[in-house]
Amino acid sequence: MDQSICIGETGGTASRVDFNPLRYTPILVPPSWRIVVASSLTRAEKSGAAKERYNRRTQECREALERVRVHLGYDPESREAAPGYRELLAAHQPAELLEAGGAVLAIGWGLVLTWPRMSRRPAGRAVVSAYIEVMRYTPLLIQIYLLYFGLALVGLGFPAFACGVLALMLQHGAFLAEVFRGAIDSIPEGQWMAGRSIGLRSARAFTRIILPQAIAKVCAPLGNQMVLLAKDTSLLAAIGVAELTLTSKMIVERSAATFDVFVAVGLLYLVLTTLIGIAARVGERLTTHGA
Repeated sequence: MDQSICIGETGGTASRVDFNPLRYTPILVPPSWRIVVASSLTRAEKSGAAKERYNRRTQECREALERVRVHLGYDPESREAAPGYRELLAAHQPAELLEAGGAVLAIGWGLVLTWPRMSRRPAGRAVVSAYIEVMRYTPLLIQIYLLYFGLALVGLGFPAFACGVLALMLQHGAFLAEVFRGAIDSIPEGQWMAGRSIGLRSARAFTRIILPQAIAKVCAPLGNQMVLLAKDTSLLAAIGVAELTLTSKMIVERSAATFDVFVAVGLLYLVLTTLIGIAARVGERLTTHGA
């Protein structure tokens, strides 16, 4: 049985390495954990279907990179072309789509998590709290890899763009759930009692009395989280999403203008995050004056 997988290309030919889980396990990981990781990956390796799905996903990632190279006119033998600033501007659109899609889904997911997070039922509260802690305390890049390659192992081969948006939603939704919870908890208990005293049920008191006050408190941290989400879209270059970071890398390989290209990318991200910050401040002022 072939024990190697193709991980890249060198000089036009595919290079292959041994599929050894322990070889890529950090030394600082406890030996017991390394054994668990090794046994889990070995079982996946022994499964022909799982290994085939993993190789197919790796091939899709390489094909995505190749499509970006072709689109940018990348020629490894020539580095005399000028940096493709037009391509960078064109790549700004996928970044904006990732930001918009991830932001909307993260806010919705955060609101969904907030209710059981504040529930009086200990089972639901414990499950959601554990999920939030895991998502907040693990790197987003690892979560992106787990979604992109892990879902393929169980037969759910989502496109790279969809996996990226899903990863942004899952992690930033967990952060936003804590933001929403903190804003709601900051409302005095007397506001709830006032709603009940005039005959409002809990749900109606929440939407009519508590929520408007919580929105005024949440605008500033929400804007900050949206800025972080916009910057985190750069991590999706690792799975072949042709956004600003991956496009800039391909342009650098073509033109060798490293400094110029990455300064331009930094300025584009600065423009995007500045607009998000301005929108957050405007929303904060509107909600404060309306409260």
